[in-house]
Amino acid sequence: MKKIILFTLLALSILAAALGIGGSWLISRNTGSFSDEQNALVDAAKKAGATSLSATRMDDGGLRLNGNLEGRSFNLAVPWRWNKQVVLWANGYSPPGAWNNLAAAANPLDRDAFGVVRTPYTRGFAVGESAYDKSGIAVESAIENTHRLKQFADRLGSTRAYIFGGSM
Repeated sequence: MKKIILFTLLALSILAAALGIGGSWLISRNTGSFSDEQNALVDAAKKAGATSLSATRMDDGGLRLNGNLEGRSFNLAVPWRWNKQVVLWANGYSPPGAWNNLAAAANPLDRDAFGVVRTPYTRGFAVGESAYDKSGIAVESAIENTHRLKQFADRLGSTRAYIFGGSM
């Protein structure tokens, strides 16, 4: 009976991990030193114009980059088996004075309640977002800053980009 219970708990844990249940903590904690490929990616990010750059190795072997592009914060999570494609999240409208468009989250997987960012990440796509210049209706800023992040990803080796978002 104990073996059946242990096996059931193990199977449920594996299923939860595979489905991403339990939050991004499964793939977002720092786990130590960088691989040669990750060091090369960090160097490329610096050469591509990222300032205030920080890099974090994630549990799954991926690399999370945070920094600024022309003064606007960004985040980019690159999986350890990157397929050289990127999915960029363009946040929609936020009420004037709200914080959520003015700074990119430290981890693009953290605010992913429905798996729309985590799913492409687990399938080899880099995922990221860029902050806007203001809250409220910031269409022009959203376009410019998301395009800047797309160009940055191109300089890191991305061959194709997909952009999706909410409202605006």
